[in-house]
Parts: sequence; C-alpha cells; structure tokens
Amino acid sequence: MGTLCSRRLRLARAVAITVTDTESVRRLNRDYLGLDEPTDVLAFETRFEGVRGPDGVEELGAVVIALPVAARGARARGVLLEDELALLVVHGILHLLGVDHATRRDDAAMREMERVALERIGRSGAAR
Repeated sequence: MGTLCSRRLRLARAVAITVTDTESVRRLNRDYLGLDEPTDVLAFETRFEGVRGPDGVEELGAVVIALPVAARGARARGVLLEDELALLVVHGILHLLGVDHATRRDDAAMREMERVALERIGRSGAAR
C-alpha cells in the first residue's frame, strides 16, 4: 500500500473537496455504489492518466463529505468537528490513492496511515 501511495504522489495532484448535506451523499452512495444509505465520506477518482491541467497538476479525484453525518461522528467520538473533517479528508484521499479497508489487516493499515497523516498536519487527536 505504501508503495502505491508514494508512486501516485510523486507529481502534484489536485483533490476537490465538497462538504454537503446528508441527502446528497445518500443519493451519490445509492447511484454510484448501490448503497441507499447516507455515509460520512465518499471518494471518486476523476483523474485521466496523462491528462494534466494548464499548471501541470493532475487530478486525483473528489472527496464528498456529509456535514451532518460528520458532526454526529465527531460528537460520538468526542472530538472537534474540525478534527472529524480532517480525518474524513485524509480517509477519502487514501481511498483515492488506492487504499481500502475491506479486511481487518487493510483496516489496521489504513488507520495507521490516517494516524501518521493527521499527526503530520497537527491533528493527531483526530485519529480513530
């Protein structure tokens, strides 16, 4: 996993981040992933191999966060909303880099990457 992340980040990448309502995220989750339920964060790859913007930056993808779901998650975990949002952005970007959490081992590895990333941006209290 770390190799993939390192390889994908050698060049500058752009990520779009959208913070929206629960219903919009539920609809996206239903239409694109077949799950008719809200979630806190979704990630969509939008890059096209070899296509760069005028500034030379390649698109990595989009991270979409449901603010009400994030706020409930922050309250449940006893963290600031800003910390929860930081975690969700990091989590979404890791998905865009090809990291998943389908197995216990993958989940543990992803949580460790989240912890390291959050620590690097000064949000160590946001880690799960």
